Amino acid sequence: MKKLLILGLLCATTFVNAQDAINKTSKDSTLTFSGISGLNFSQVALSNWNGGGNNALSIAALLDLQLKKKTTKYTWTNNLSLAYGLQKIEDQDFRKTDDKIEFVSEYKTKAFKKWDYVGNFTFRSQFDKGYNYPTDSTRNLISEFLAPGYFNFSIGLNRNIGKILNVSISPVAGKITVVGNDSLAAKGAFGVEDGENIRAEFGGSAKLALNVVIMKNITYKSTLELFSNYANNPGNIDVNWDNLIAIKANKHITTTLSVTMLYDDDIKIAGDDNNDGVDDFYGPRVQLKQVFNLGIQYKF
Repeated sequence: MKKLLILGLLCATTFVNAQDAINKTSKDSTLTFSGISGLNFSQVALSNWNGGGNNALSIAALLDLQLKKKTTKYTWTNNLSLAYGLQKIEDQDFRKTDDKIEFVSEYKTKAFKKWDYVGNFTFRSQFDKGYNYPTDSTRNLISEFLAPGYFNFSIGLNRNIGKILNVSISPVAGKITVVGNDSLAAKGAFGVEDGENIRAEFGGSAKLALNVVIMKNITYKSTLELFSNYANNPGNIDVNWDNLIAIKANKHITTTLSVTMLYDDDIKIAGDDNNDGVDDFYGPRVQLKQVFNLGIQYKF
């Protein structure tokens, strides 16, 4: 029920145009509000189908909002990105396929020449519990809201290179990992010490953001974030790399392909290298997530 409630709340935003509301409530010409909402749905129904297969239903919703204030002295940008997806195959319960909460607040003011001073705060987590499924009848809890939760901050310099690339270099940066679930914290999940709920790191970070219009209706966005812990193995760089290709068929129909790659040397992941059903590896690994969507998007 909780899964369907989360999805319903996100789906409802697909049919709400917030632009009129913001125009009526704000007379500040330096303040702008924009957003994109989307809904994707697929279904497979089979009856006496000789080729085999399974009945399946999947639905996913997304919402991206931006509130930006730009004056002659500074620019303050706030972005909220939400996503949630569910899939049901045959008689299985609904299982989530996507789950994202991300809030980014960035403040920039003029420094020198083409550089700006920049301060950034980022929060990342998810709505719902996540499981792995060793068998069809068993499941293990591996994540939930604020397990993990990531709070990142940085102070440094930023500049635009041409019209497609933005670069930030931050010698002062912090990363706080929260694991609010005690059972996961007891196992040292997501890099916290066994039994601890919080891990704090201090170091430096860099961020590269690329935004390219490949063709009139095709865009590519890529954001690469790097973090180094000064006190603990500074050469082991944490990587968060998001890539998105969007193909716009018409005003409301859009196809998107997103690929996210994560690497954190402190996060240990079990693995079965020889496929014998027994975990024989426990250590850092590259994490990959790929999401392909074809559906309705509404921009406001």
